[in-house]
Amino acid sequence: VRPGSRLNCEVCEVAKARRMSYKNTKPYRTQVPLERVHIDKGGPITPPIFGGKMHYELYVNEGTRYKWLFLLASMSESLANLKKFHVSVERQYDYKLKTIMTDNAKEYMSKELNAYCSGIGIQQLYTNPYSPEEYCVVEKSNYTVMNKVRCMLQACGMDNRYWGEALSYYSGPG
Repeated sequence: VRPGSRLNCEVCEVAKARRMSYKNTKPYRTQVPLERVHIDKGGPITPPIFGGKMHYELYVNEGTRYKWLFLLASMSESLANLKKFHVSVERQYDYKLKTIMTDNAKEYMSKELNAYCSGIGIQQLYTNPYSPEEYCVVEKSNYTVMNKVRCMLQACGMDNRYWGEALSYYSGPG
């Protein structure tokens, strides 16, 4: 091979390939409440709040952008949290929870969660790994929520150990 010559090596092309960028397109967005709910987690956040809770889980309704926030001691509480959420929203509203969309975190890939969802007819959708663009509804909400929590704490002159209370205040009951 001479210097400056260009080889068309398939292995080299694959090895140097990058993930394709996402076009600024607008995918289908449901307008029906509870048709698709995006779920993401946050934490661990230190210091833990009273009761040892260090994590939170954010649910965002795609159609209405309504948010529900839950404080968790560990991420293993996700299934119990989903069950509680499911019963609560279907009793409060005249809509059925049809689809949940999550990332590929192990909490959302468990056999127990899959069995629960398939048993009651909730479809599970997962984003592709390392593709936050597909998950922008809840990622942006997550960013916004935590910015508001930090602003509340700073505006009130409160210590960071009250992050859970600020998060609960921001989200309201639930």
